[in-house]
Amino acid sequence: LGGRAEDGSSAIHTLVQLVTDSVEELRPDVDPRTQADPAAFAAALREDEDAAEATSQPARWQQRGLVPGPAPRAGAALAYDERRAKVVLFGGEGAADDTWEWDGRDWQQRLPVRAPPARSDAAMAFDPRRGRMVLFGGLSELFGACGTPDSRRCSDTWEWDGSLWVRAAPLGSPPARAGHAMAWDAASGRVLLFGGKAGQAG
Repeated sequence: LGGRAEDGSSAIHTLVQLVTDSVEELRPDVDPRTQADPAAFAAALREDEDAAEATSQPARWQQRGLVPGPAPRAGAALAYDERRAKVVLFGGEGAADDTWEWDGRDWQQRLPVRAPPARSDAAMAFDPRRGRMVLFGGLSELFGACGTPDSRRCSDTWEWDGSLWVRAAPLGSPPARAGHAMAWDAASGRVLLFGGKAGQAG
């Protein structure tokens, strides 16, 4: 008889444990820090609140690049080369004909054997299909320096492959202009150009 009573008590204990475990599974996850003393848990909670507040702060600009970069300028052409993961800069006001690349940490000046004539207000776009940066137009300091004999506005097209600038010779070309916009259109597989100031510039 005693043995049967002990068996019944053991069965009841097992049933109670199963019910308790089931209830615990239905409860929300409990932070293990609640098992610590209340003061420690309060401190941990404040840390979580501070971290949440920090991550909710708006993004801020940070000045980057310890290595000297391009000289101050306006009117430079700038575009992203997605194949090489670098931003390419060319030209700008002040008769600039230099080429620079930004890798996310520092600027590096590139020194190709040939480069487009100096200009400002040109536009560039990356052609991912051919892996080339395409530059068109701009405003030169000199008349006839870049494809248009009687104007300072440029009508020439250049391509940069990461090492060399090569002047392109398209069958057709937009009229000379400066201050325009260029972008790659994935749907058509072409570089698009829009707007700008055309005509002569004295």
